Amino acid sequence: MTSLNKMPDIVLSAIIENLDFRSLMILRKTCHDIRNFIDDSIPASSITEIQLNVNPEQVVLEFMYSESVSQEKLYSLCGQEAFDLLWKDFEIILKHQKLILKSFSVTLEYKNGLNKLEASVRERVNLRFMSQLKALLEPRKRPLQVEKLDLIMGEQEKIMCVLPYIDADKINEIMIYPGPKRETVVFPLDKVVETEQWKNAKKLATSNFVVVEPIEKFTHFDNCRIFMDTISVEMIQKLKENLLFSKTLKSFELNHRPHYQSPELTHIFRTVFDGSFQDDIYEDSWFSRIPGDNEHALVIRSCYYSWITFSRREWFMIKPNYERFN
Repeated sequence: MTSLNKMPDIVLSAIIENLDFRSLMILRKTCHDIRNFIDDSIPASSITEIQLNVNPEQVVLEFMYSESVSQEKLYSLCGQEAFDLLWKDFEIILKHQKLILKSFSVTLEYKNGLNKLEASVRERVNLRFMSQLKALLEPRKRPLQVEKLDLIMGEQEKIMCVLPYIDADKINEIMIYPGPKRETVVFPLDKVVETEQWKNAKKLATSNFVVVEPIEKFTHFDNCRIFMDTISVEMIQKLKENLLFSKTLKSFELNHRPHYQSPELTHIFRTVFDGSFQDDIYEDSWFSRIPGDNEHALVIRSCYYSWITFSRREWFMIKPNYERFN
């Protein structure tokens, strides 16, 4: 029987095309000739999702195939050899990744209550990991194609090791979460909001941190969820002006102070909006008519836990039970 490495290239190519990525990686380790053939031909992998989870002891690399089969690999961070093996394997995965990833997630695990030494070790591991990830993504001729990008990490500089090297034409959704900190923190995003990836994405989810950038940096999203320290008449007016003519707006959620039942908040909404209406779900709801559109209105609704939500709503659902302000 002819061994694989003696078979004609056309036969080897046919075999490789029928293997899933896990089997391909196993085959690649059988001999140098097979490995070189696979690396030269670069067959496409069937991976649809990739997750990288980092803590000071290890990195967990998990990927899911299109047939809903997942694989997980653990790499110890105790020695350079294991660290190098992680990046060698990940480089191979990215080299063969031709499909658009449905999801790419990078998590720098966060723990409360660490002492100074533990926190310092964790930070060194995280910086080392993110620097290496940037070094792998930045030189790619074709940016990594990702639909949904999840970044669970605590500083803008770490986000900038990944976000600018994602294909700006393919990204649809961004999620940013700094970890389960005890208190909501201020998280500058001044560099992030200027990237093409940010400007092209349609959905944004954030949690556990306050944004300080101008509200206009967020209004292009069809779906958006952010935390603001305070709101004012001027800010709500500006937000209304930006969202009023957005035909693709689905939901713009804003966590805020003051409290949702405060007279100050009611004053803001009565100042900015045309009227109020009754809603079966939300306690307080206001609206503004959209110039030139007789079928829809821009609606803002206030609810528990200090969330307000902007959305478009059909006018016939508001008309029977509204009160117009003078």
